[in-house]
Amino acid sequence: MEYTKQPIDYLKQIQTLKERGLIINDEKQALEQLQIISYFRLANYLRPMEQDKFTHVFKPNSTLENALNLYYFDKELRVLIFRAIQSIEIALPIIPVFGIAIFPICHNYPNACQKHG
Repeated sequence: MEYTKQPIDYLKQIQTLKERGLIINDEKQALEQLQIISYFRLANYLRPMEQDKFTHVFKPNSTLENALNLYYFDKELRVLIFRAIQSIEIALPIIPVFGIAIFPICHNYPNACQKHG
């Protein structure tokens, strides 16, 4: 597969975003964030602000800050969800063991657990 798009540096990425109508209030912060996040990762958070999905022109009043806020919100949400999943994963095997330990019906009342045929 041959790639036709050439890589562009961070300053050109910022210039392209501005030409498409994205408001960038702090170019230094934009440069730092692009170096950390990358344009292609950030592009997913810019898409809802696009007015035209083919030319990638942005809706009026679209800002890089809004996209960054959405990115960092999503990042924190993923952390919270993962923590919750870990807690559930740890707790699930304990529930049946704890239930048997607290309610030892078969141990105290063996006749209650016999199969009736």
